[in-house]
Amino acid sequence: MSQAGLIDIESSHPQIATQFDTDANPAIPIGNVLEILGSTVANMTNSQPLFTKGSGNTVTIEVQVGTERSGPPGDKEDAGLVSFDDKTHNVDTDGWVTVKTNAIPSWANLGLNLTSGVLTVTAQDGSNLSATNPAFVTLSSRSNPGQFTTYTITSNQDFNDATSGAGSDIDENLFGTTTDIAWSDAMPFYIYAVTNNNEDTIQFMIARIPHAMISPTSGRIGTPNSSVSNAQIDFFSFDNITETLFDQNPVLCVGSFRMVKDIGNDWTVQTLTYSNSIQDGIGFFNEQTVFTMPISQMGAAGGKFWKDNGGTAPSFVTNELEYTMQKNGIATVHVGFSDSASDGAGSDDAIMASPFISYDELSSLQTYSGGIRFRDNGSTTSRVGVFYINKGTNNLQLMETQNAGNSIENQDIDAGDGFFGSLKFTVDK
Repeated sequence: MSQAGLIDIESSHPQIATQFDTDANPAIPIGNVLEILGSTVANMTNSQPLFTKGSGNTVTIEVQVGTERSGPPGDKEDAGLVSFDDKTHNVDTDGWVTVKTNAIPSWANLGLNLTSGVLTVTAQDGSNLSATNPAFVTLSSRSNPGQFTTYTITSNQDFNDATSGAGSDIDENLFGTTTDIAWSDAMPFYIYAVTNNNEDTIQFMIARIPHAMISPTSGRIGTPNSSVSNAQIDFFSFDNITETLFDQNPVLCVGSFRMVKDIGNDWTVQTLTYSNSIQDGIGFFNEQTVFTMPISQMGAAGGKFWKDNGGTAPSFVTNELEYTMQKNGIATVHVGFSDSASDGAGSDDAIMASPFISYDELSSLQTYSGGIRFRDNGSTTSRVGVFYINKGTNNLQLMETQNAGNSIENQDIDAGDGFFGSLKFTVDK
């Protein structure tokens, strides 16, 4: 006999539900009709991101939207629906979201922190970088010049200075300064993001110059375990690395800070400051900061700003040698020396020591020139001259244009003499 058309009725165990339990209150069908509706609600309206409610014969499924917050969420309860600005994000058909970059070297969510002698690259609000709170850096591509590579950075990087209490990471790196002579006036340093050969890792490094386009050769990259950053153009890595994996690669200067050096060749990071006169931090490069060069540095004779240069350098009662540095690597040096305290001696050129070596790859330009006023023997009348630096040196020299264009020699400087002027030049990189 055929079973078609038979209905099995189980009066004590119905197959159709008569009540639908939810997170809050049940719903009961009316006339065999149950409504199931969806709704979005504000973040934290309910105790969980997806929440169901029953009322009459209606089940409402409520999904919360995301909300603004600082730092990563502490649990799953903050999760919610979010939308992305198509100007800054890409969303593919599988829902994968990526950050659009400006197709120029740039960075996002980077900050700088100094605590107890430890300088740390962090997230922009000072929180720790992580997989849920990453930073991004976009650099020129190493393998495909003309294109760009964006990196995701998920952990902090730091180094210890002389005051950290845990041992300095940066001692005995000279960065072009004179060994065992303190540089007690704050000096600008610049933070770089450096890619590795495989273009999948960013290492943060520092240097005295702000305008490098590629990292130096491996022998010029210092690390906490290798104090070889002894020249003006050298880099120092926050972490111990295999230097050959990071040398001669694209870099991006992302910020600046200041340090001083003690007589033992160790460095101390100065308190991070932002003001009209000092601009430390990510995205700032101390371009408005006026720095002072100390005596006895960069080849100058002991207790002086001038080099002996085969003779005896003069000294002065009033000594001023200040400088500024632009992010494009152009330094401006201002000098003011008055009332010679001790005479110079010798027929060699009088040479002041510059805080930087000038750029030496300009084949047609031998010198960078500026103006100088020369006041002789306390006279109130000044003579005009040329203030210049030869490429590839830190020799600041003087020429008297009103005296047949002769260079000023050590022996020309005696009691009461003074010099006042400025010079702008590109530093070596």
